[in-house]
Amino acid sequence: MSRIEQALAKAAAERKRTPGKLHGFDDDPIHSKQLELTPEMLYGMDPRIIALFGGASAAAEQYKQLRTKLLRAKKLYSHNTVMVTSSLPAEGKTTTSASLAITIAQGLQETVLLIDADMRKPGIQRALGIDPQHPGLADFLSGRITLEKAIVKTPLPKLSVIPAGSIPGNPSELISSEKMSSLITEAKNRYRDRIIIFDSPPVLSLTDSIALGQKVDEVILVVYAGRTPKEAVKDAVQSLSEVNLMGILLNHFDTLPLYYGKYKLKRSYGYGYGYGHGHGHGYGHGYGQSGHKPEEKDY
Repeated sequence: MSRIEQALAKAAAERKRTPGKLHGFDDDPIHSKQLELTPEMLYGMDPRIIALFGGASAAAEQYKQLRTKLLRAKKLYSHNTVMVTSSLPAEGKTTTSASLAITIAQGLQETVLLIDADMRKPGIQRALGIDPQHPGLADFLSGRITLEKAIVKTPLPKLSVIPAGSIPGNPSELISSEKMSSLITEAKNRYRDRIIIFDSPPVLSLTDSIALGQKVDEVILVVYAGRTPKEAVKDAVQSLSEVNLMGILLNHFDTLPLYYGKYKLKRSYGYGYGYGHGHGHGYGHGYGQSGHKPEEKDY
């Protein structure tokens, strides 16, 4: 554990808990210094994340633009909880969640809590180099551990993580539980300078994301440009009709993530994606299968 982490842990332990609050959330100090990432901070993370933040990157600038949109929503509407999902697996939602969290943690003031809510196929631990055996969200929601034991302090001072933890047999029930609602409400209302990001399962494969999306302020849909079938995107948007869909983020679009706000949502189906080639994985939605095998780490 670094000196910074030791200091943070000591400060958290010395803070007085507020009665009636979920134990584990402590009031963070206001940060006002922009974070410069070092190789030590990125050590052990997914190579794509290291490449993204290891030097000057046009893709990193795209994430900064998305950060600006999230901070604006937070300022105007007090929206500070966002869910990142995709239509199908292997579109890059987890990499997007982790990269967005790191980008926000680099800012002047906001801190970030990144929660892996994909309890069926978690990926945040692998993306950020966290011990895969570390307990997390499922263990907390199941009552096996306290919230303190689920939270991981990362080498980035402004970024904390709640990994998915042990894979449960009832993830949908845990996502829909009152305890999950209380966790989101507490995290949302306790901090004025914190953004909470949830990495969730794909929309068309499971119902977990629909249930979670109704509990958060904003939803971002990640689409793999040139691979995800257009019909899958349309079906995903329809499935998210009762949540606040902030926009679509095109992943692997000329190697850059490209964000589409809600006012460009309808136009985004019409051109430029290269769909109609039978890409996809099926999952009972009739999107077919292609000979293209997804990259193993495109989670």
